Amino acid sequence: MRRIASGARVPLLISGSYALLFFVCLAFPSLLPAGLSEIVRRELGYLPLVSVSIWLFARAARTPHLDAPTRRALWSLATAQAGLAVGMALYLYLHRVVHVPEGTANLGDPAYLLGYVALVIGLWRIPRQRGMRSQRWKLALDGANSLIAATVLIWFFVIAPTTQASKSWIDLFVTVAYPLLDLTLLLTLNAIVLTGGPAGHRPAFRLLGVAVVAYVLADSLYQLAYYGPGLTGLVALSEFIYAAAYLLLGYAGFAYARPEAPAPATSSESITQPFSPLPWLITGGVTLVLVVESLRGWAVVTSPLALAVLGLLILLMLRQGLTARQNSALLSEQAERRGEARVVALVRHASDLILVCDAALNVSFVSPSVSSVLGLPPNDVLGKSLEVLVHPDDFEAVHALLPRLEKVSGPLTVTWRMQHADGSWRPMETVATDLRAEPGVAGLVLASRDLTERTQLELQLRQAQKMEVVGRLAGGVAHDFNNLLTTILASTEILIEESDDGTAAHQDLLNIRQAAAHAAGLTGQLLAFSRQQVLSPRPVNLEPLLRETLRMFERLAQRAIHVEIRTASPLPWALGDPNQLTQVILNLALNARDAMPSGGTLLLTLRGEVLATPLPSPYLAAAPGEYVVLEFADSGSGMDEATRARLFEPFFTTKPAGKGTGLGLATTLSILEQHRGGITVDSLPEGGTRMTIWLPATERRPPDAPPSAPALPATGPGGRERVLLVEDEPALRAVARRILERLGYEVESAADAQQARRAIDVSGPPVLLLTDVIMPGESGPQLAESLLRTYPRMRVLFISGYTGDELNRFGLQGGELAFLQKPFTPRELAERVREVLDAPLPVGS
Repeated sequence: MRRIASGARVPLLISGSYALLFFVCLAFPSLLPAGLSEIVRRELGYLPLVSVSIWLFARAARTPHLDAPTRRALWSLATAQAGLAVGMALYLYLHRVVHVPEGTANLGDPAYLLGYVALVIGLWRIPRQRGMRSQRWKLALDGANSLIAATVLIWFFVIAPTTQASKSWIDLFVTVAYPLLDLTLLLTLNAIVLTGGPAGHRPAFRLLGVAVVAYVLADSLYQLAYYGPGLTGLVALSEFIYAAAYLLLGYAGFAYARPEAPAPATSSESITQPFSPLPWLITGGVTLVLVVESLRGWAVVTSPLALAVLGLLILLMLRQGLTARQNSALLSEQAERRGEARVVALVRHASDLILVCDAALNVSFVSPSVSSVLGLPPNDVLGKSLEVLVHPDDFEAVHALLPRLEKVSGPLTVTWRMQHADGSWRPMETVATDLRAEPGVAGLVLASRDLTERTQLELQLRQAQKMEVVGRLAGGVAHDFNNLLTTILASTEILIEESDDGTAAHQDLLNIRQAAAHAAGLTGQLLAFSRQQVLSPRPVNLEPLLRETLRMFERLAQRAIHVEIRTASPLPWALGDPNQLTQVILNLALNARDAMPSGGTLLLTLRGEVLATPLPSPYLAAAPGEYVVLEFADSGSGMDEATRARLFEPFFTTKPAGKGTGLGLATTLSILEQHRGGITVDSLPEGGTRMTIWLPATERRPPDAPPSAPALPATGPGGRERVLLVEDEPALRAVARRILERLGYEVESAADAQQARRAIDVSGPPVLLLTDVIMPGESGPQLAESLLRTYPRMRVLFISGYTGDELNRFGLQGGELAFLQKPFTPRELAERVREVLDAPLPVGS
């Protein structure tokens, strides 16, 4: 194809150069030698142009990419131009050599007329699209319009002048035949456009159409110049347009020879029919002639022209009115089709399930969304009764649907369960509408939305609200309980130091300390569950922490449980609080132990994983990112759906009364939530349960551990600094003061912030402020903040059994301030006080 097009460029370039030379000779003959202008205008004429055009059309007709009808049409057009070339050659010979007068019929006219006929045939043979039946009426009206205009104009400008000059009938036939054939060419082009246009190669056809119109225009001007009244200047203009027409014909043949590029996709395409310009041009032309004759007073009768203009206007209004009516019908049809297509697209892409049922509630239509909503192909639903899809317990709602719709005037909302392909029942909210009277529907329309996700979210919200209430209750209880435990533990430690080993009293004190420590553990679980413990997150290597915790678990297991650990490499470090992570591991391991009363296997898998999307979990999801994953897979009896639904509910347990508190897994969930982790629970196919926790990974590593300090005495380190103790609980305040005084410190005590300020006013500022967080009136952080503005070198140590939001507001949760969790032992108090006093002051204090 490229070879054909490339081979045609040279003759086409020669043709264009010759056309330019012809135009120069025509418009500016003095610029060129007189002999050259004479040869071009008189001897050669348009023969070089039409010869190139014939060659291009013949070559295009042989190209294999064109279909057979188009190739036959191109051969006809090439033959037509050959006839025109013969007539042109005879015309040049007779009028330039033999000097036959212009306007006289000669041997060249038959060849010209045959070329015209062949040109009409070639145009008519071009493949076109199928038009509408109403186009025939348009063609008839255009033909009548053209015929009236041609008859009037030919009579006034051709026949009348010819009869007045006493020309022969042959001359009269020739002068009438040319305009009629010109009119036939225009009507043929008009018919192709009105009947849908060409079937292909539209750019080439446009060039061909413009060339034909230009040729008809040039021929009309020529006939007015030689067969009509002989208006001056028309001959040169007609020659100019003739040359342009032949050049355009050559370009049209070149365009047909090139392969047609694929049409670009368009978002929308108008289906309306264009208003044809032909009747407008014809009516305007005749009207212009009438106006000119009326103004110039030519020797012609203007009344026939006026009647012709009136008739043309009537035909024009009918013609364009028919087009407007057809376009209105087409636009209405197009809007209806677009509306139907829009509805079909909305139904096809709707996420809700749409069913249409007849009066017997048999499904007659189902939307494609049934595959995503119920996991069923549409063919498995069509023709089935609605009862097959709905839960048996909801049959009553199905049977009452039609009677209820007949009582109401609009849509009706019902809720029932429909069976999924996996056997589960999905809650569905269905909007039912009675459209049996609609011809396009003729049934009950049921639009159903799956409520599974919304139901789960509502359950999670209720669970979160329940946990929040219980957490507040647990935190409040822990605050008072930790004060009591601190007093018990501290007093017991002092008595143990003062009692003799081996005595019954000493053993009783040890038992008291053990019971208090156990109670402190329960309180710690309450605080972890209520998310009131202060986190100390740092990089943690989970593998040694896991192995160390499992050694403790093996002492607690008390049954034949085989523990196996599998670790993937490389394993990233987790970011968390080691103490709380130890509690998570121990809680999950003990839960697995309780699921295997007769012994079994506990498989723990540790690996790193990257979440590209949020972790789907009904319990605790995790955001995308890098995580350390720890799986607990036991070989126990597993859990049913009801147990899994309440698994992390506080105080829920399946153990007998007195065998469990129901806080272990609830505490685990709270700790993981504080760590921004996640957890999933699955039942294993072979039996048992797999719990998987997700902890955020970190690239940081802890600094190298400093050399170990020498062992401290049992009572802990002491000092001589002045300490201000602020505690609202009298018993705890007394025992804490006694511990600090035994360690050598100078202690001032106060029950609240007001007493603390009075003590400072009397004795001066302390080196260390040891204050509770939650106190009546002004809180501990508020007291510390106000005192630090006056005494910036004062140290502060907070103690609390329940922090609430006070430490968050004061920045303690981020690890910026010193904190000691209640309950604490005398040794823990001594170590923490000494640590705060020995720490360097912040820069600028």
